[in-house]
Amino acid sequence: MNNKIGCRVETELIFRGWHMVVLENKNLRVSILPEKGSDIIEFRYKPLDLDIMWESPLGLRSKEWFLATNGGGAQGNFMDYYEGGWQEILPNAGPASEYKGASIGQHGEVSLSPWNCQVLEDNSQRVSIKMSVKTHRTPFHLEKILTLEKDTPTLFLEEAVTNLSEEKTEFLWGHHPAFGAPFLSSSCRLEIPGRPQVEIVAGGSASRANLLSGKGKWPIVSGKKGMVDIREVPSFKDKVSNMFFLTNLKEGRYQIKNPEKKLSFMMAWDKKVFSHLWYWQVAGGSFGYPWWGRTYNIALEPFSGPPTIARAVKEGNALSLKAGQSLKTFFTASFVAL
Repeated sequence: MNNKIGCRVETELIFRGWHMVVLENKNLRVSILPEKGSDIIEFRYKPLDLDIMWESPLGLRSKEWFLATNGGGAQGNFMDYYEGGWQEILPNAGPASEYKGASIGQHGEVSLSPWNCQVLEDNSQRVSIKMSVKTHRTPFHLEKILTLEKDTPTLFLEEAVTNLSEEKTEFLWGHHPAFGAPFLSSSCRLEIPGRPQVEIVAGGSASRANLLSGKGKWPIVSGKKGMVDIREVPSFKDKVSNMFFLTNLKEGRYQIKNPEKKLSFMMAWDKKVFSHLWYWQVAGGSFGYPWWGRTYNIALEPFSGPPTIARAVKEGNALSLKAGQSLKTFFTASFVAL
C-alpha cells in the first residue's frame, strides 16, 4: 500500500488463512477473497463506518477447514462454505443441475474456485485490479476488473466471459450480494423502477410465509391476510421467509434505502445480460438446515435467467456463446447519502 491519501490497494493481507485484497478510497472500503470465488466480504461506507454485507451464522471459516466435501448431499459444496457477502455465480444458479453430462452444484463453479488477481493501477486517483478464473466442469473463462476512483463511493466492475470450447455452450450468470444488519432493518425500503412481473415462492417446507405463491406485479402482491407491499423490508420478529423472481425489468437498477441511517445502496447493471432480479428474503422465518430460524438478511441478485441451468435452457432463458466467443458487461455498486 503505497498511497497515504486518496485511493489505495492492499494485496498482502491474510484473514483467517485466506489471501485478502482491499480496495479503498475516502468513502468506500471493499475487501475481496481471491482464493474463495472472488467473494466480497466487506462493502463499507466509511463516513458511517458501516459495512452493509450480511455475515451468515457460519461466518468465514478458516482456510484450513476448507475440505473437498459435499456435506453428504447432492447439492455440492456451496452452502458448507457460505459466509455471506457477495458472490459471483456461473455457469449454474440456484440448486444443483446438469448440463451436457456435467453435474454442477448449487450456484455453479466460480463461487468456490480460486481466482487469479493482479493490480492494474495503483495511484491516489484510481486503483484497479483484474481477477480471472477458468471453470473445470464447463469450458469458460471469466474475467473482471474492479475499480475505485478518488472520493467516489462507487465500485465499478467490467466483466467478460469467454467460451473456450469448440461448440456452442449455454450458461447462467449472476451476482449474489446479501445485505444484513445494522444497515438492514424494517425501516428499509426497496426501490425498483417500473412494475416488473413477480413470481412469488412463498416460504417452503421449513419456512414460514406471509405471502401466497403465484405471480403478480411489483410492488403489491397477494398475502395470506390481504395485499402486501414488498418494497417494505420485514423485521426479524416477523418470522417470514420468501423468494421472488422479477422479470420484465424497466431498468437494471435497484436501491435499498435506510432513512434512519440516511443512506442508500444502489446497484446498476446491463439488463440485456442480467434480465432477471432474484429477491431472497429471510426474516427469522427459515427453519431447519441451514438457517435454523436465526438469520436476518435479504439478497437482491441480478441474474441472466431463472434457476437452474437445465430450466433456463429448456425455457430459452440461458445465455449462450459460440466457440471462442466472449460476452462483456458491467456493474456499479454505490452508496448515496439521503
